[in-house]
Amino acid sequence: MDEIITLKENRDFHRLYHRGRSYASPLLVSYVLKNRRGDVRIGITTGKKIGKAVLRNRARRII
Repeated sequence: MDEIITLKENRDFHRLYHRGRSYASPLLVSYVLKNRRGDVRIGITTGKKIGKAVLRNRARRII
């Protein structure tokens, strides 16, 4: 079974931007990439439309 692992480091996001797939909505963008072990790596970025940094971080944690 695939395990979902969230991305947190900048270098992981840069790799994901070039090799992964992205799915966009008006409030957030999700990036997905499968690694060699078969795990799914997910990165979520949110825009300023959600609010200030505290609200954006809370929204990402809830997702």
